[in-house]
Amino acid sequence: MKPRSAPRRSTTVRLVGVVVAACAVVVTLAGCTDELDGSARGNEVAVSAYRADAASTEQARKLARVQAADYALCSTVRTQLVSMLRAYNAFVDRLNATQSFAELAGADRGAADQIGRGGAAITGAITDESTQALRTAAQALVARGADVVAAIRTKKIEALNTASGNWARSRDPVVAACSAFAARRPAPRTASTTPAPAPGG
Repeated sequence: MKPRSAPRRSTTVRLVGVVVAACAVVVTLAGCTDELDGSARGNEVAVSAYRADAASTEQARKLARVQAADYALCSTVRTQLVSMLRAYNAFVDRLNATQSFAELAGADRGAADQIGRGGAAITGAITDESTQALRTAAQALVARGADVVAAIRTKKIEALNTASGNWARSRDPVVAACSAFAARRPAPRTASTTPAPAPGG
């Protein structure tokens, strides 16, 4: 008589173990379904929650990038404005004292160069991630500064008065847009008034 075959219980146990392990992996990813019918169905609620969380995270990252871009641009504007206004006011003070473009000892060139460099630095700090209002205001500030440079080089007081007035007004929108990042310290000195008497020379 041939011996009976050993029961195949161990094989069955191992197979069950594999199925349970596979289900555990599915739970880790998206939750395990109650019924295994051969289809690749995930837990729709878990998937929706994951997508909402991913969208929220990306939105937060985008907001952080915008805030960082605005902060960098506002910091550049403030730093450059201090230098530009200092040079411009030195030029105006010298012009008021001498009443002659011929006796400025380079103050006019210094102001024009500094305003030009400041404008270039501000332009370089403008990025696509900067908010539209701040980007537009900064570009207008640079453009009005360029008008001041042109007026300085023409040596005409009337043109300089107009350009400097427009430049001063162009700073207001930038200050408003940067108010969220404003440090608690005095604002930079405003531009000196251009001399009323037309200087000779």
